[in-house]
Amino acid sequence: MHTRWPDAKWLVVGVNHQRAGIAQREAFALSAEQQAALLANTRALGLSGALVLATCNRTELYARTDCPQPIVDLLVRHTGSDADSFHRLGFVLHAEQALLHLLRVTTGLDSLVLGDVQIPQQVKQAYKLAQAHGLADSFVHKALQFVMKAHKRARHETAIGSGAASVAHAAVGYIRSTGARLPELRVLVIGAGKIGKVTLKNLLSLGAAEVCLINRAPERAERLAEGLAVRTAPWEALADEVALSDVVICATGAPEPVVLPAHVRGTRPRLFIDLALPRNIDPAIAILPHQRVVNMDDLAQVVDEAADRRNAARPAVEAIIDQELDAFGQWLHQQRLTPTVKALVAHFEAIKAQELAHARADLSPEARAELERITHRLVNKLLAQPFQALRSANGQTEALLEAVGRLYNLTPETD
Repeated sequence: MHTRWPDAKWLVVGVNHQRAGIAQREAFALSAEQQAALLANTRALGLSGALVLATCNRTELYARTDCPQPIVDLLVRHTGSDADSFHRLGFVLHAEQALLHLLRVTTGLDSLVLGDVQIPQQVKQAYKLAQAHGLADSFVHKALQFVMKAHKRARHETAIGSGAASVAHAAVGYIRSTGARLPELRVLVIGAGKIGKVTLKNLLSLGAAEVCLINRAPERAERLAEGLAVRTAPWEALADEVALSDVVICATGAPEPVVLPAHVRGTRPRLFIDLALPRNIDPAIAILPHQRVVNMDDLAQVVDEAADRRNAARPAVEAIIDQELDAFGQWLHQQRLTPTVKALVAHFEAIKAQELAHARADLSPEARAELERITHRLVNKLLAQPFQALRSANGQTEALLEAVGRLYNLTPETD
């Protein structure tokens, strides 16, 4: 059973692949600039912590508050979507359920591709962006430590990382599932980011012999292609390279399609694989003769040779998540105790000092030292029972803290 967090002030609002198809997720996509603006406005609300996780399959905003409506409003406004769509497609989770969700996302249990290896890096980037905006308070910092620990444990202690799990790997798996032989195909990869890099390496490792890489910034494509059996082409040659290709894989950061029906010449059969959100390949291409367009939702159906092992690891990963969630709850419980514990110690130490002041005047230095030792042990023994009660309070922490405060007339200082 998870520790209850009555005052955690932590929630997540978002839209992801669990309830929204790719066209619906596009309406909630955030560019890098929009993410920065969203966090700036979250900071303007006076919050001390927030995290925006915007990937191909999810747009989620985590925030240090227990009031979701302003956070929903921010997400809707910055994505240019509408409130009705959010309430139909989105979700809101509070306190431990919000952190449980982030744990499941980061360990790969809530990914479009089970065990997706790219998710942890995306979570790390989200944390760095939160830090840059002054939104990584002690709660967010500690939560991310537990989240990344769960990820590392899942990778080392279970088979959730078996094989190669990512949308880039799924794309290559999809090509092979059609029965096509990679060495006989001409493949065009558009985009030299992380997904493009993983896609290239997978194509080459599985035997692709003719691969071309195009990127809007040509120097980036050239750097990525260096040392690989890959040729590059300028952006202006996009239509020419599409015409030569059997397979076109696209993953850029563009906010709109970059491969258009106008780029498709003739009726040569082609497979277009779109790994971006918003989509980078115009779905209208699928209407053209002999052209097939596949997006990320289609790739979710691809089964690779390690999928069964990853799926069998689910219970073990869930157990790790439960352990780390409980451990975080215990840390949170201790944080809430700290002001009262400090006030209680200070209260007893003040009483001790007052009584010693009356007695020490007539005592020898040796007797004073012995009395100091005796009273120190006495204070520790008197505090042991209240401290133990506070540590084991769990769901009754608030009532017990209030009772202790009244009993000793404490006014704990808070950060």
